[in-house]
Amino acid sequence: MRSLASALKDFGAPQFAVTEPSAPSDVHSDFDFGAPQMPAFPDVMAAEPVDVDALVAEAVAQAETALTERVTEEHAEALRIERERHAQEVTELQARFAAEAADKIQAGITDMENRVVDLTSAVTARILGVVLTDDLRERSTVSRISFVTR
Repeated sequence: MRSLASALKDFGAPQFAVTEPSAPSDVHSDFDFGAPQMPAFPDVMAAEPVDVDALVAEAVAQAETALTERVTEEHAEALRIERERHAQEVTELQARFAAEAADKIQAGITDMENRVVDLTSAVTARILGVVLTDDLRERSTVSRISFVTR
């Protein structure tokens, strides 16, 4: 009877006999398992040394130029927008000031007109008061005399 331990691969007896590897047979003797024959490549020319500092300096100069152009365009656009906004504000202010000035001028003219009417009325009343008073005095005197003489 077999036990569980003998059935397990790690604990049991080997199920197959282990044999020593055999020497290669002559069956494959006509094959050459050595390195394959590679075609001859021409020698690689030595690369010129690269000046990294010059490449970095050139890239930095290009980036600075691009940044300067972009910032200049952005500022020019912002300045254009600000000028348009300013021109619109100036136009609005001129219209508002013109309306306010027209209202104040109209109010001043109306006030002057009222004062001229008041002054003219007062002077006219004085003049007519003196004239009418004299005329009324004469009439009343004539009327009293005629009343008394009757």
